[in-house]
Amino acid sequence: MGAPRQYEEDAPTQVDNVGSATGPTDGGASSRGSASSLVTARETLGFQEIQRTRTFMRIAIALAVAQAWALPFVGGDRTAKAVLAFAVVLVVAVCGRLLLLLRDEEGYSTTRAVGAAYATIFAVFAGIHFYGVFSPGAAVVPLGIYFFCTGQSDRASVAVYATCAAAYGLLGALVVSGIMPDHGIITADRVPLLERIVILVLIEGIFYAV
Repeated sequence: MGAPRQYEEDAPTQVDNVGSATGPTDGGASSRGSASSLVTARETLGFQEIQRTRTFMRIAIALAVAQAWALPFVGGDRTAKAVLAFAVVLVVAVCGRLLLLLRDEEGYSTTRAVGAAYATIFAVFAGIHFYGVFSPGAAVVPLGIYFFCTGQSDRASVAVYATCAAAYGLLGALVVSGIMPDHGIITADRVPLLERIVILVLIEGIFYAV
């Protein structure tokens, strides 16, 4: 059988302190040191993903804190507000824990990142339900989709996008059809049915385009 196939992303992209092409000058120590300094494209992408995750966790926590500050000053449905308050606490706890773990790069894993993703998704849709399906709250969703869909895990990317698209589609369908009353602060009760459907479709299109 032939040698294992080499993929482009596994090719070294950075070499430090490489010995001369004619061979090592110190009995092989130089070649061993050079081999350990090879950085593949896959490792580089992994490092970038960790950096993006740290940034996103900070943004998520900042948005959660800002939301917690704003909640006492707005009215709205009490039950929806209580759910949103719980979701805000959940985001701070989950994302804060992951941020602490990411002080060491070994603390990163796709499972932990996806767990944080679903905590933020829950909070975002709790916010959409509280402020209204047709409120600007849906504008936050593409930010999360973009972040998680730039990761290395295709399964995680598809799962996050599908969850967001399905959750917004279901919530919008329930409100538009009248099955679930719209208790949001911002409603579209006076907007004709066809126009509300068009708005939902356009928002779903934005999710997909991201």
